[in-house]
Amino acid sequence: MFYRGKHLPKKVGHHPETYLPLLVAALIGVIMIAGAIVAEVHLSKHASAVNVLVVDEAEKGVELSVPISNAISMPSDMTNGQAPRKAPNMPVVVGTKSTTKHQPAPATQEPSEAVAVVTYTVNPADYADRACPLYIRQMMAQILFSEAECVVSDAERSMCIWTMFDRDDSGIAWFGGSLEQILTKPGQYEYHPEVPVTERNLALVNDVAGRWYLERCGATDVGRTLPAHICFFETAAEAGWHNQFYWLENGVWGTRHNFDHHKPIANPYQGDKPDLVTINASIMEALMDAVL
Repeated sequence: MFYRGKHLPKKVGHHPETYLPLLVAALIGVIMIAGAIVAEVHLSKHASAVNVLVVDEAEKGVELSVPISNAISMPSDMTNGQAPRKAPNMPVVVGTKSTTKHQPAPATQEPSEAVAVVTYTVNPADYADRACPLYIRQMMAQILFSEAECVVSDAERSMCIWTMFDRDDSGIAWFGGSLEQILTKPGQYEYHPEVPVTERNLALVNDVAGRWYLERCGATDVGRTLPAHICFFETAAEAGWHNQFYWLENGVWGTRHNFDHHKPIANPYQGDKPDLVTINASIMEALMDAVL
């Protein structure tokens, strides 16, 4: 009868330090594989959108839906060689508090360039010679002596001179083909060669002639005292009277219309000297070219 275990091999001594690292490595590998599987399942369920809860101290419980394509950068090999799209610059914190608020980018504004407007002030009388010859202006001064010497206001007196230039601008052949013909047409202006040319009247004629010339060059607000369509007036018969200005409807006699009797539409003669005229750079350039 054999003794139990008599012929069994002897027991081998166990040394745990020889296989413990292998067990740890195997355990870590199992955990990583399980985590990868769980992550893959999670992403497959939320492939269309990522719903995140942004908890802010000022605004709590605001839920934002961010497309997955904007939240996750795409590799370059999936974007046809183009640069991958980056996530928007928005602080998104999950499960915690964020004190940073999204501030919209300020709107870009185009820098505005200030354009300087250059203007000049000129004395109308300096351009009287360009308007008409001196002998024509002397004839106007003589007519002014006969037609408005008893009128006190220079603004009202200048209205008589403006009717002469308005007739020239009208293009109506009946008035005459030139300023000289307009002034000497029988039955119209009281022109008499023997009438004196006073300094006051000639100065006023020079001023109006210069304003008329600047207006024809394109200047506005030249100090015109009479509307351009009025070409007639009646002479004041006594001292202190006012000339009566009127026009004809379509040039037809018997259709007379008064223009506020004697009220000028502007008065550049309120100071010691007539007001200057303001013109822009283009008109000044044209005037300079005319001199050259």
